[in-house]
Amino acid sequence: MIAPLQAMVALNRLLVTPRRGRTPAAVGGKRLRQKTARAALGFGVLGFALASLALAAAIEMVKPQWRDPEFGVRLDQIRKWQAKAPHRRPLVVVLGTSRVQMGISPAAMGFPDEPGSPLVYNCGMIGARHAMVLLNLIRLRDAGIKPDAVLIELFPRLLGSEATVESELELWAPRLTNRDLDHVAPFAGDLSNVRRKWAVSRLNPWSQYRLQLMSAWLPTWIKENNREDGARARLDDYGFAPHPAVWVAPREAERARARIKAQQFDKGSRLTRVGSQFDKLIHDLVAWCRAERIEVAFFWTPESPAFRSWFQPEERAVAEEYGRSLTRELGRPVFPAPDHLSEDVFVDGHHLIRSGAEQYSRWLAENHLKPWLARYGLPVTPRSAAGH
Repeated sequence: MIAPLQAMVALNRLLVTPRRGRTPAAVGGKRLRQKTARAALGFGVLGFALASLALAAAIEMVKPQWRDPEFGVRLDQIRKWQAKAPHRRPLVVVLGTSRVQMGISPAAMGFPDEPGSPLVYNCGMIGARHAMVLLNLIRLRDAGIKPDAVLIELFPRLLGSEATVESELELWAPRLTNRDLDHVAPFAGDLSNVRRKWAVSRLNPWSQYRLQLMSAWLPTWIKENNREDGARARLDDYGFAPHPAVWVAPREAERARARIKAQQFDKGSRLTRVGSQFDKLIHDLVAWCRAERIEVAFFWTPESPAFRSWFQPEERAVAEEYGRSLTRELGRPVFPAPDHLSEDVFVDGHHLIRSGAEQYSRWLAENHLKPWLARYGLPVTPRSAAGH
């Protein structure tokens, strides 16, 4: 009997005695560490969610340059110009695509930097077709900036476009605000896809806007050509962002022209009529500006001799007739493109280098912009020169 009793006692001790290293204190310590880890993880997730919410709010309402550097930087510059002038200077904003951004140098136009003299500001943005031109005007107005006059780019290759407002804005959704979409809704159809892309961009702003944030906070950590800051390194005080090349080798320019020709002319696409959607956008632009009492003029952007030669005569006829119709039906002037610029001031046939932009800007100001502005009583020459 003793042996079985001893075995039972030994088994009981084995069942109730903690294993080595598993004392009650050790078990409690492990549970405490697990609880602390779960709390730390929970606080980390909560902190990240709050930080993301705060960033999304800042991007939406406070820091436009973090979501749309090209627009945000220019908005800051216009505000600085208006704060600098002791008396108001009439504001003339030039709107369009990269051809405007690289091709219009207000500093070269010869307007005096003095009270009462027109302030010409370049608000051209890469890829900003006419839906974005309209929205950029609305965004300026929403920010409390009302231009006295605007110059709007016309480019023959865009006249046949049937792209709708909503299809153009889909690419820009992360750069817009919900308020922007509300503003542009009367001019668009179904914006549900644009709003969906806008919402997705705000769910994880750290990932969506990483390049913009790095460009703003740590610009030296990334290469200049990878920065999302609206070419800030090249942007002058008037919004002009010249092409980085001061000279383009003939062989390199020829290759660039060949790429453009293959993309825009060799695919069988020819301008036979003005697209209904494009025409609607132009009319919406003029109607909005008229309601805001903003003067409007259009201008054909410069083209190199080689680029001009790629158009068929009937294409030119369509473009020229449309320009005349804007004057005839809407009462808006359309400034012609120059025909004196040489091939070597173009990068690819339709983007100018700095010297070409300065030549063109002086020609545009002297021959068209200054006479147009003078009709509205705006001083366009220095007072000292006007007195002689």
